[in-house]
Amino acid sequence: MEEKLSSTPGGEEVDKEVYEQFETSEVDKSINLRKNKSNKFFLLQNKLIIYILLIFALLCISILLLFLIKSHSTYLELNKKKTIPTLPPKCDIGYKPLKDKCVIDYSIKGIYHTDEDNKQINLIGFLPEFPLSMIIDGKNVESCKSYTFPKKGEHTVLIKGDFTKLVSAKRMFYKIYNLRKLEFTPLFDSKNVKDMKAMFYECGEVTSIDLSNMNTEKVIDMELMFAGCRKLDNIDLSHFNTKKVLSMANMFEDCYNLSHINLSNLDTSSVKEMCFMFFGCSSLTSIDVSSFNTGKVTTMEYMFKGCSSLTSIDVSNFNTENVVSLSRMFEKCTSLLSLDLSNFNTKKVSSISSMFFECTNLKKVNLKSFNTENVIGMNGLFNGCVSLTSLDISNFKTNNVINMNLMFNGCSSLTSLNISNFNTENVQYMDEIFQGCASLKILDISNFKTGKVNTMVSIFQGCKSLTSIDVSNFNIENTTNIKHMFYECESLQKIDLSNFNPKKVTRMEYMFFKCPNLQYIDISQFEFENIKIVDLFNNLPDKGLIRIKQSLYERIEEDIPEAWEISISN
Repeated sequence: MEEKLSSTPGGEEVDKEVYEQFETSEVDKSINLRKNKSNKFFLLQNKLIIYILLIFALLCISILLLFLIKSHSTYLELNKKKTIPTLPPKCDIGYKPLKDKCVIDYSIKGIYHTDEDNKQINLIGFLPEFPLSMIIDGKNVESCKSYTFPKKGEHTVLIKGDFTKLVSAKRMFYKIYNLRKLEFTPLFDSKNVKDMKAMFYECGEVTSIDLSNMNTEKVIDMELMFAGCRKLDNIDLSHFNTKKVLSMANMFEDCYNLSHINLSNLDTSSVKEMCFMFFGCSSLTSIDVSSFNTGKVTTMEYMFKGCSSLTSIDVSNFNTENVVSLSRMFEKCTSLLSLDLSNFNTKKVSSISSMFFECTNLKKVNLKSFNTENVIGMNGLFNGCVSLTSLDISNFKTNNVINMNLMFNGCSSLTSLNISNFNTENVQYMDEIFQGCASLKILDISNFKTGKVNTMVSIFQGCKSLTSIDVSNFNIENTTNIKHMFYECESLQKIDLSNFNPKKVTRMEYMFFKCPNLQYIDISQFEFENIKIVDLFNNLPDKGLIRIKQSLYERIEEDIPEAWEISISN
C-alpha cells in the first residue's frame, strides 16, 4: 500500500519516513551534545579530586618521613649514649676539662725573662702559709720563691692555690725585677685580702698587669701598690672596690711610662693619705680626679709632683678641710698653664712649702680662698715659677710662718709684688727669698720684721731691675749669714745698711758682687770681727762713696776700689 505524502513547511511534499528520520537525528544530536558537556565536567572534577588526593598523600608521606628520620636520630643518639661514653677533651697543662671544653686551672700567670743561662730569679715576694702548686714552662715543680732557669729567654709560670685564705698581699711581687707580664684569673679569689701595700713595688720591667678579676672589697691599704712600675703604660682600676681603703699614698709613684689611668670608679671616701700618689708620673697627659671624695684626706703633699706632661688638673671638687700639708703638691708640673684653687679650704694647713716649685709654664694661679693663718712653712712656694707675671697673695696671713726660704726665687717675670700685708715677726729663714726676681722694679719690704731671722743668704741676689732697696727696718742682730745679699743687683745705686748690727754675722762674702751701678754704700755699723771677707767689693763701678768704721777700714782697705771716696765713722 502506498505511503501517504506529507508536505514540508515550504509546501514541498516529502517522504514520511525520511521526515521521521530527520527529526530523530536532530534530537539525538541535542542529547549527545548534552552528554558530551556532562562528561567533560565529570572528567575535570575527577582530575581535581585526584590532584588533591595526590597532594595530600605526598604531604602525609613527607610527614611520615620526617617522623621516621627524627625517630631514627633519637634512637641513634640514645643508643650512642648507652653504648659509647663521652670522653673528656685532652687539655694542655694548666687547664682542666669541663664537659666538652678545657678551662683555666691556675690562679696567677706570670711571664718572666732571663738574659742568661742558668739564671736564678725570684718568682714571688713570699710563699703564703697555704700550699701552692706551680707549673714552670709546662712542667710541674715544687712551689718555690725563686727558680733557676736553664735557658735564657721568656718563661711562663703558672701558680695555683686556695687564695681565699690570703689575708695580706703586702709585697707579694715586691722587687720581682724579671717579671714582664702578670695575669690574675677568676681562681685568684682575693675576697679576704685586707692589705695590698707595695704589692707590685719596683716591678720595674713589667709592661702589663691584668687586674680585672681582683676583688678589693676588704682592702684598707694600697700604699705603694704600683710604685716603681716604670714600664706600665696603662692601669685600669675601673672595677676596683676601694670604699674601705684608708691609704693611697705613693700608689703610682715613679710610674714614668704611665700614659693612661682609669680612676672613674675609684671610691676615695675613706682615704686619709694621698701624699705622693701620682709622684713622678711624667707621661700622664691627662688625669680625671673629678670623682675623688677627699673629705677625710689629711695629706696631699707631693701628690702630683713631677707630672711634667699635665697641662691642666681639675681639682675643683677637692674638699681640703682636713688637709694639714699641701707641701710640693704640684712641684715640677712643668706643663701646667693655670691652676684654680679657689675652692680650697686651707684652715688646717700648716705647710705649703714648694707647692708650685718649678711650675715653669704656670701663668696663672688662683689662691684667693687660701687661709694661711696656721701655715708655718712657705719656703719655696713659688720657686722657679718663671712664667708668672702677676700674683695676688694679698689675703695671705704670715704671722705664724717660720720659713720663707726661696719663696719667690726665680720668679723672673714678676714685675710687681704686693707683700705689704706680710707679718714676718716669727720668720727665722729668708735665704734667697727674692733671688732671681729679675723683672721686679719695686719691692716694698718696709714692714718686714727680721729680729728672729737666722740667715739671709742671697736674699736679693739677681734682682737686676731694682734701683733701690729699703732695708732700714731690718734687724739682723740674730743673723749669722748675709753672704751674696745684693749679688748681681745690677741696677742698684744705693745701699744704706747703717741700721745693721752684724754682731753675730760670720759670713758676708760677695755681698756687693756684680753691682756695677752701685755708688753709695753705708756699712758704718759693721765691725767684722768674726767675718771672713771674700771679694766683698768686686765688680763695683770706678767711683763711689763708702761710709765705714776706722777699725774695719784698716782691715779691708785693699779691697775697696781706689777711686772710691771713704767716709770714716766712729
